[in-house]
Amino acid sequence: MSYRYLQGRTWEDIGTVLYVDERTARRWHGRALLHVVMPDDPILLPSQQFRPKMSENVHHQLILI
Repeated sequence: MSYRYLQGRTWEDIGTVLYVDERTARRWHGRALLHVVMPDDPILLPSQQFRPKMSENVHHQLILI
């Protein structure tokens, strides 16, 4: 997940680094997201303070895409 979110790599590049195809990298990413636990009271950065709050249903839909 750090390759995608911290380093901004493409799915193709992530697959190359992990020696898998792009589809497998995306599948592993989706499975990893299922284990992410969002805090009840997150610390918001200044750029995040004005974003609309997503409902749980929307969050789960984004994970499955």
